[in-house]
Amino acid sequence: MVNDGKDFERLVQLIEKSISPDSTVEHNVQLPILNSKINATTQCDLVIRSGVYPRETMTIIEVQDREYKVTPNDFRGWQQKLDQVGAQHLICVSRQDFPVSIKEQASMSGNRIYLITLKEIGEEKIPMNFTSFIFNYRYFDINALMNLKVGASKREAEKLGMSDFVTGKTVVNTKEKIWSKDKKNLITLHLLCMDSIPSPTENTLLGDGKLHFKIDKDPPLYTFLNGKYLRVGLDCDFEYKNEIIEKPVSILQYEQDENGAVAWVAEVFHETLQGLLSVKVPIIKSGNDYVVRSIQAILPLDHEMSISCISKN
Repeated sequence: MVNDGKDFERLVQLIEKSISPDSTVEHNVQLPILNSKINATTQCDLVIRSGVYPRETMTIIEVQDREYKVTPNDFRGWQQKLDQVGAQHLICVSRQDFPVSIKEQASMSGNRIYLITLKEIGEEKIPMNFTSFIFNYRYFDINALMNLKVGASKREAEKLGMSDFVTGKTVVNTKEKIWSKDKKNLITLHLLCMDSIPSPTENTLLGDGKLHFKIDKDPPLYTFLNGKYLRVGLDCDFEYKNEIIEKPVSILQYEQDENGAVAWVAEVFHETLQGLLSVKVPIIKSGNDYVVRSIQAILPLDHEMSISCISKN
């Protein structure tokens, strides 16, 4: 996976939005430089806006995703940017620890500048009441599709201008989103088949399945063509492969200055035959509890995932 630093910035955005759900957290923002006679702007990795005008508070965040520490020159540039845009706070985020000299300057800023590291930790350092996080990835594939029959009311089809569908001229693609159960969400035939099969109890399961929808009986099924929904009946037999893959989840700690961790992220990447699967779950402490306010997931088409936690007790 190519990492140009933007993924790291978006992860920080996700964490900050979880920490401050009532604030606006923007990514890659051009802010005007105060008192510039040529209307110059400067780029900020992230901008947090809290409160409402005229008492809005603005925080800029600069993110560095490199294998070496933030340099004093980098830090001076961020300090200058803080003053140029008139922000109240600056948050500096890095995967590496900050040099002692930068820590000293930040501590003398009067709570204007915060230094945060985001890096992976071992399970023994997780303060939450869990021994491990397990990522479950479900892979489902249709090996063969047989005896496919799709029907519709001729009168209704002609009324909607879909007579070709009734005469059998429509070609069915299992990965095409032309089906719906509620006239709102479009899904594929592949997903219809997958939903009809329970999650496997074994690592890999081969089997036979069957779909059966009647035109005049619930649950309903619709096809979406030419911008219209047509209720249909559908019958087919299929052979499938159903598999559950378990992967351990990496835990990242979001630690601020000397104040300790303010958030954690459960993160997993998995290369599938259909593309990259990525899941990131920020975990925030709220009182004595730990809460999840958002999840960022990139899933290949028609795939499912879940994350489970195993308690110490």
